[in-house]
Amino acid sequence: LEQTIVAIFHELKDKQSNDVGEDKKGFMLAVIDARRRKLLSQYRNTIDEDATTRISDHSLQIDIGRYHLAPGVRAFGVRMNIGYSPRCAEGGSSGFLTLFVEEGKQLKPVLKDLPMSLWTITEGSNNCGYGNAAYTMDSVELSLAMSPTSTNGWHDIEVTAHHQVEMWEGGADAAAKQQTRKQLLGKLRANGKMYSAEEGWVRSRLWPER
Repeated sequence: LEQTIVAIFHELKDKQSNDVGEDKKGFMLAVIDARRRKLLSQYRNTIDEDATTRISDHSLQIDIGRYHLAPGVRAFGVRMNIGYSPRCAEGGSSGFLTLFVEEGKQLKPVLKDLPMSLWTITEGSNNCGYGNAAYTMDSVELSLAMSPTSTNGWHDIEVTAHHQVEMWEGGADAAAKQQTRKQLLGKLRANGKMYSAEEGWVRSRLWPER
């Protein structure tokens, strides 16, 4: 069976084919049989655009990592690069990962909106980008790996953070000092239906003092 995964954002319209509004977008994910041109399974949702959310032509990425949750159960992911940080923000997140499994003709989320890219200012302030500010910024990329341990019949998922720390000391010609490090945040465990992982869970382990 030749399968193709399709993920799109689209305009929302009411029954009279009028636009619902610029601040809302529809999201559709589908698995199709390309040879037979047949829809096999799908998922639909609505995304709100606001001060911290922006959708562009480059906002979607299919993640086909080896997410073998259990014997005969494999998930695939979609990353939404829709996080937006205003000029004076002191932190942000994006790359929101949702994992899906097929259940009949439906695609079911089993891990929802885990931010895979995060950043924060841990010391000082960037002064909204003005002047020669002194501050430290920690940018983090997360990676996932299936664990040999299991909870409620599904493998746990190990979450590792890859930090890149930039220390700006101010001054017009100053260059940032950089450090990198790796940190094991912990494991995501299934409750029988899905994995629980909120952004607060991630941030509390990355920057517990903030």
